[in-house]
Amino acid sequence: MGTCEECGSELIRTGSRGRVPTRWCSDKCRQIIRNRRKREALLADRERKDRKCVVCREPIPDTARAGAVVCSKSCRIALNIRKRSETRHDAWHAENRLCAYCGEPLPVPESGYFREKYCSATCKKFQQGARWRAKSPGYMRKYYYGLSDGQFQALLDGQGGVCAICGTSEWGGNSGNPNVDHDHDCDHPGKGVLSCAACVRGLLCDFCNRGIGMLREDPARLRAAADYLERYSCGTLFSIAG
Repeated sequence: MGTCEECGSELIRTGSRGRVPTRWCSDKCRQIIRNRRKREALLADRERKDRKCVVCREPIPDTARAGAVVCSKSCRIALNIRKRSETRHDAWHAENRLCAYCGEPLPVPESGYFREKYCSATCKKFQQGARWRAKSPGYMRKYYYGLSDGQFQALLDGQGGVCAICGTSEWGGNSGNPNVDHDHDCDHPGKGVLSCAACVRGLLCDFCNRGIGMLREDPARLRAAADYLERYSCGTLFSIAG
């Protein structure tokens, strides 16, 4: 009769019309033999090609499974991390993410959870500052100048809603809000770091606020500048040149 090549059991006829198997006793043994032959063929092919680990480029040991592409568990983990990172990079490029502040394309981060919303720390700082100012618009005014919302509104109404110097209602600047003009030589700032409510002089537009600051808030300089502009007007210059 013969014996099975795999388990060594005696080969017998199966079924009324079945023929006697010649090499194995069951489908299970046949599959085991076929798998073994495939593994031997793959191992031989690997030896012939001198296959190496795709991560560290070291030779893959013979004890590894036939289809292995890495040499160890650590390299397998590194390969999985690399594949996930490549997938996330592709998804990042496909989404075309833009900075929440400046609108520029976001650079792909080297690591992390790929949740960044800003292209730089500066944009993140500006966006958080704008969000805080929108949430608490009078907080920094109260901290720096000691002006409450009611005092600020009363000061603005007392000026008729315009600049205390030039009378314009266009405040200018980045924020478009009135600039609080205060005495920089304030001796009792209280909790604020610049001035207190008693040292606030008025609300100015951006140009007037910058102008008196450039002239060092010196009344003599300001009067001299006004006299200069009146003395050297366009008609005066023409008469001198004639």
